[in-house]
Amino acid sequence: MQQGNFYFLTGQYQVFYEQARKAETYLQTDAEICAIVCRKSLEEMVRWMFDTDRQLDVIHDEDENTLNALMYKPGFTYLVGRQLLTDITAIRRTGNLAVHSDRHKKTTTKDAYTCLINLHAFAQWLVSFYGDTIYREPFKASKIQEEEAVEVAAAIKKEIEVLAEEPLADAVAETATGIEYHSPSEKLTRELYIDILLKEAGWIVGEANTVAEYPLKHSEAGADRADYVLFGNDGKPLAVVEAKKTTVDGRDKGLGQAKRYADALEKEFGRRPIMFVSNGFEHNIWDDLHYPYRQVYGFYCKEDLETLMNRRLIEKPLSGQSVNTTIAGRYYQIEAIQRAKEALDGHRRDLLFIMATGSGKTRTAAAMVDVLTKTNKVKRILFLADRTPLVSQAKNAFNDYLPQLTSVNLTKDKTSDQVRMVFSTYQTMINQIDNEFDGERRLFTTGYFDLIIFDEVHRSIYQKYKAIFNYFDGIRLGLTATPKSETEKDTYDLFKLEAGVPTFSYELNKAVEDEFLRPPAALSVPLKFLRQGIKYAELSPEDKIKYEETFATSEDDIPDEIDSAALNEWLFNEDTVNKVLQLLMDKGHKVNNGDTIGKTIIFAKNQKHANYIANCFNHLYPQLKGHYLQVVTHSSDKPEAAIDLFKQADKMPQIVVSVDMLDTGIDVPEILNLVFFKPVRSSSKYWQMIGRGTRLCPDVFGIGLDKKDFYIFDFCGNIEFFGDNPAGVEPGLTVSLTQRVFLLKVELAVTLEKFVADDELNEYRTSLLNELHQEILLLNQDSFVNRQHLRLIIAFADRNHWNSLTEDKLRDLKKNIVPLLINSDPDFDARKFDAIAYRLMNAYLNDDKNLNKFITIVKDTATSLLKQTTIPQVAAKKNLLLSLTNDAFWQNISIPRVEHIREEIRELMKFIEKENQAKIYTNITDELTGEITLMDIIVPYVGLDTYNKRVASFIRKHENYLAISKIKTNQPISTDELEQIKSLLFEEEPEAAEHLDEILKGRDFIAFIRSIIGLDAVAAKALFAEFINRPGTTAPQMTFMDTLINYLTNNGTIDRSMLFDRPFTDINQQGVSGVFKDEDTVKIISIIDGFNQSSNIA
Repeated sequence: MQQGNFYFLTGQYQVFYEQARKAETYLQTDAEICAIVCRKSLEEMVRWMFDTDRQLDVIHDEDENTLNALMYKPGFTYLVGRQLLTDITAIRRTGNLAVHSDRHKKTTTKDAYTCLINLHAFAQWLVSFYGDTIYREPFKASKIQEEEAVEVAAAIKKEIEVLAEEPLADAVAETATGIEYHSPSEKLTRELYIDILLKEAGWIVGEANTVAEYPLKHSEAGADRADYVLFGNDGKPLAVVEAKKTTVDGRDKGLGQAKRYADALEKEFGRRPIMFVSNGFEHNIWDDLHYPYRQVYGFYCKEDLETLMNRRLIEKPLSGQSVNTTIAGRYYQIEAIQRAKEALDGHRRDLLFIMATGSGKTRTAAAMVDVLTKTNKVKRILFLADRTPLVSQAKNAFNDYLPQLTSVNLTKDKTSDQVRMVFSTYQTMINQIDNEFDGERRLFTTGYFDLIIFDEVHRSIYQKYKAIFNYFDGIRLGLTATPKSETEKDTYDLFKLEAGVPTFSYELNKAVEDEFLRPPAALSVPLKFLRQGIKYAELSPEDKIKYEETFATSEDDIPDEIDSAALNEWLFNEDTVNKVLQLLMDKGHKVNNGDTIGKTIIFAKNQKHANYIANCFNHLYPQLKGHYLQVVTHSSDKPEAAIDLFKQADKMPQIVVSVDMLDTGIDVPEILNLVFFKPVRSSSKYWQMIGRGTRLCPDVFGIGLDKKDFYIFDFCGNIEFFGDNPAGVEPGLTVSLTQRVFLLKVELAVTLEKFVADDELNEYRTSLLNELHQEILLLNQDSFVNRQHLRLIIAFADRNHWNSLTEDKLRDLKKNIVPLLINSDPDFDARKFDAIAYRLMNAYLNDDKNLNKFITIVKDTATSLLKQTTIPQVAAKKNLLLSLTNDAFWQNISIPRVEHIREEIRELMKFIEKENQAKIYTNITDELTGEITLMDIIVPYVGLDTYNKRVASFIRKHENYLAISKIKTNQPISTDELEQIKSLLFEEEPEAAEHLDEILKGRDFIAFIRSIIGLDAVAAKALFAEFINRPGTTAPQMTFMDTLINYLTNNGTIDRSMLFDRPFTDINQQGVSGVFKDEDTVKIISIIDGFNQSSNIA
């Protein structure tokens, strides 16, 4: 007699029976082999289905032949349904972990038992669906014991008996087949998910270092057990895990229970463990010696937890670690690090530095890493950027600054546990997280990195790669050059900061004032066509002929104008490009005694535009032999080599034309000219482009002739745009065609809810919801990105969840689910037609005015297809296509009719000949519409108060007069020079002589002048150099000094009483005495008194 729970497989499915019975037998002797055989048995059954059932998708190639790929085929997921797919996914994952590990006995009896229940459920469903008899018996552990001659260890036998007491879930029928089967209990499934997550972090339940149901000796609750305790190599607990039901928020009671367990373990072992609380979907970590609890997306591995424990012993105070000034020695870089140190000492984990391009963000970050590694605050560091050249550049810089730390560029090489610094693009890291394993453990666990540095962080980056921001649990340092007033609120939210209050900021205006960066001389060039388009009526007779020859249609229609957006998109006008190049070559900064244009970047609109610029340049300047200007884009051959040549002052090219590639990251101090030959609307990109020219460059024009500024030639109105719209318009997250079609179907399903009484429409709505449900089943739950939304994925994987689409559900779909969708249909053209059809249906149901527009698109599509009737598939639909072109057809429009059109036409779309917008090249005379204007794009750091408008106006107007300049810079002047100033003043403003005493209000004339023009910042800093450059200066002291310098720069002088009033009391209520020690306070007041009393007359 056949034995065991799988008896129903004998006969027709004998091969399946033998494998399943083998797995059942191994439960009693080797849980690991049991799990492996369960997976093998599952794979044989699934492959049999694809070989037998012609309704399932055909396997095209080897990549589609894996068990995981087969399980997520649409036809398969539809048949088995959400619950059964979840159950057999657990078999696959547990079996995979068993196969790929070289550890012995890593799979627990509980894991194997759960796999057997799931395999039993799937086998019953398969036989019931494809056979003649319905089987729905629950799995019984007692049947396993019937196996003859098997000697079962008492402990294993007892464990199986305990597991058998756990009731199975009620019989369910959630598949398209309606066949019932029994799943494991919620408790077993939840524990299996937690066990799998633990295994991915290297914790094998059942091994000596991973103990489930650990008895606690010192619990306040008396007899108590911790769900899991994770032990270190020294035999002491590293962490305790509290497992809660999937239906509850683990933080509600779980944190309290976890704390009770930690208290008991601390009493037993003398060391407090880290606490985790998990319900299988959401996980929280709590190291209550350092931080509040926080959400994480997985468990720490043993090495990560041991690092945390060791850090308790070896971590040094950040306040005692000085900054390595050979890496970052400027005052503001030191202040940035000091502010970061104090934030970290205040138990913050998120830092944001806003620093102008060229001010040394990378240096500052490297010096920060130096401080954190020397104090043992961090061990491993991850640096993320959005482009490969930026990753390479950052790695090279860090290697120079911190040669003692091993590093790797993941875009080029593999890493190892010995590497301290990892540099990567966001996309490379996403792939690495999911695909790189160390045995059964993910290589990059959630706790792998102690510090993550995000380069040029802004909305477009974290919207696209938010999963990485969430996944890694280290300290986060964001770097950006976008001014703090224009940095999006979302960026501050991401780093848990108040909007407009970064950890530290040092912006372009301040850097220019400090003479650490050079300002732009921004020239707005109103070239007509780029701003106004080409208007036929305004052209010369000769150019009208060219216009007619170029743009006349076959019916001899001539458009009135060509919009400016067409320029350099599909219309390339030679005279426009020539005028841009000639103006650059004529007006741009030059080197080599004026013989050579300085290093220049031209920002082009697209690749064809860039190539056209190069062609025009070589035509204008053939004597330069093609080396002078070079196109450097992602499409170029070896672009990084070209950039390296551009960086060398004595090498060609002098001019590079870039499309996006050089907008950020490139560091070339010799750049003297930037050409904005494209419209820009992103504030972050705009400031990054400006930043290409801001770096200092000594001797660029010759010995002693340093770079003072750089030119921006703006031909596209960008300066004016950002003058009116400082925050710009940031691009939204790109929605793929697959995602767009999904949302259109959701919108249509919501609209159809209003027509529930219409059986035909209701049936169509049901079919739509079935299709949407199937797309959710395709989401891979093993992906770390998808796991961050696992609860929602599982909810929407339940078909019943779709029946009523509430506002909350729609919000969850749009915000969290849609970005995860993958393309399951390779026919792009067909999906484009799907989008048109669904938009047409929505417009019809909502009486939308755009209905006729979508009908016209379908009619035009049919007309295009009728030109391809030599193709058999198209010829077969000729009658339908002819009907679609007839207006009468659309008089009886209905949803079923449009759906029929969609189904019939979508497969034909690939046969339509692509009609790309032809590129047009012309040579119509362009012109300037006004003067080239020098624009001020840097907002002054502080404004100046005036005491008497007319006198103040005179002083400011003559600020560069030598004697006044000396007063501003605190240099001695003679009595004669002072009298000359008064003479000039009285000559221009005679009334000033009569009212001078009233104007001065008891001040001497020098102090009065300083009150108008302020004190030079360099001179002000020189007065307090002792305090600014002193090692160990605290952040409040730095803020105080910065405020004092700004005040002097603004007002020229300060009364000592002001040190105990606002703005200084905003730093500390006691003013200067609350920030500095008494002896320092006295010294600061003494400096101010001496400065105020000195007329500084030679």
